[in-house]
Amino acid sequence: MEGNWINHYRRWTEFADLDPELKEQLKSLQHDERTREDCFYKNIEFGTGGIRGELGPGINRINLYTIRKASAGLASYIAAQGETAMKRGVAIAYDSRHKSLEFALEAAKVLGNHGIQVYFDRLSPTK
Repeated sequence: MEGNWINHYRRWTEFADLDPELKEQLKSLQHDERTREDCFYKNIEFGTGGIRGELGPGINRINLYTIRKASAGLASYIAAQGETAMKRGVAIAYDSRHKSLEFALEAAKVLGNHGIQVYFDRLSPTK
């Protein structure tokens, strides 16, 4: 019997508009079942320190799709707090790590599309 991770993997490989970089990374995993399973066996967790994990394809990796999903969850939470919270908005900054700027922009787009005021900042060190 196929595990649930295989269904997630197939859905990603069959997605015609999959990000080209992630598509290439998926191709490179064709013969590495252990890594494929790790990429898809569970949703990446959002903990007290935010999302921590490896970059790459799958629901258990940090990528533009998991960033969008987390951002949509934040947007829903802010919207549930009311119009004042939505207008107060969020500040988004990024650091010098790989893809930090791209992920910050994705988060800003998702929040903005949900009507959340976004204040986008510059390169900032983490604390």
